[in-house]
Amino acid sequence: MVRQGNMRRYYPLDYKPEGATPADAYLQYAEVYKDAITILLAEFSEHEPMHDYSMAPVLALLRQYIELQLKGIIMYHERPANHKPRKGHDIFDLYKLANRIVEERYRVQLEANEEVSQFIEDLGKLDPKGQIFRYPETLEGKDFDFSLMYEQIMSISRLKEIAEKVFGDLEGLEGYLDFQRENEEEAASNFWENYQ
Repeated sequence: MVRQGNMRRYYPLDYKPEGATPADAYLQYAEVYKDAITILLAEFSEHEPMHDYSMAPVLALLRQYIELQLKGIIMYHERPANHKPRKGHDIFDLYKLANRIVEERYRVQLEANEEVSQFIEDLGKLDPKGQIFRYPETLEGKDFDFSLMYEQIMSISRLKEIAEKVFGDLEGLEGYLDFQRENEEEAASNFWENYQ
């Protein structure tokens, strides 16, 4: 945030810290989406929403958070600073790929949270192109079918519960990559110190 005088605050969306990679930008964008989701769900938990459609923006933000976080994790692993994000919006495919990358690179067997995995799979089936919560109907003018996830997405308490699990799972994956990268960098540094 940049303060200009005493009156206005500017939030420079074009700011990128020196040395930041595209993965860093995706992960930071995911973080602010998560913050917005958390604020809205906390508000709706305290004060009932005024409109039946109040959950639509929360769900759009949650779906976008998942996509950004997963694309950031995938790019984080692939490392090159000029790497472009994966195309497509299938969040379950992205979820499987992110987990597979970590498992193959570090030779670990990740224990997926079944509830999170199922939620991401169902949300991916419900909304494969990232459109469903942005519009009240399909491009063909038909109503969306929410029956696959009705209980999870129509209840504030249930959505808050699963959102927190999704945040924990995906941020845990990111944290694992951070930890492994730090270990790799330390090992390389130690190697070069001992080599010289």
